[in-house]
Amino acid sequence: MPLIDPNKNPVGVDVRLKDETNPAFRRMLEEVRFHIAVEAALDIDSALARLAPNSQYIIYDASKPPVTISGRQAIKRDFYDMIFDTIDANLEWDIVLCMVDGHAVITEGQQKNAVKGSTLIKAGIAADPNTFYLQDAHHMVIWPFDSELRLIGETVYMGCSTPIDEVAKRPLKPGDIGRYSGPIIKPG
Repeated sequence: MPLIDPNKNPVGVDVRLKDETNPAFRRMLEEVRFHIAVEAALDIDSALARLAPNSQYIIYDASKPPVTISGRQAIKRDFYDMIFDTIDANLEWDIVLCMVDGHAVITEGQQKNAVKGSTLIKAGIAADPNTFYLQDAHHMVIWPFDSELRLIGETVYMGCSTPIDEVAKRPLKPGDIGRYSGPIIKPG
């Protein structure tokens, strides 16, 4: 099993879905599960295509001012493309908490990702530009829905993560980064 396993990404939502009987809550959880699974499968366009027309991603990172990105094209360019310029697109997000109410799903978990050596070099850290390095982080995401139960986007709270100078001490081998092979279940 790889050190970074994207197949874990939807599991926390699957666990929460298992016993949910409220149809609206099930629908919201299924939408989040789909979004997480297609992200893990690197099919970002399918994730974006299902967002409500007024889609918006809000990112809170303690090291920077909050960022709001509105619209599908801007989200792809300023969120996904930016992230995948700095890390390998295959990441693991082990969701340990998943809650739902009539307006949102909340997920929280531990993330593992492979930071590009070139990203570390740009940050002034000595690294091999052709190597990936392990970073751990803890994140919470609020997934807001509109009145038609369409996913509006993500409000991401970046939590504690491995300090960048420590990341440089954690080189990865190619086999350490897994690929998603799990099911993609389109919401009904």
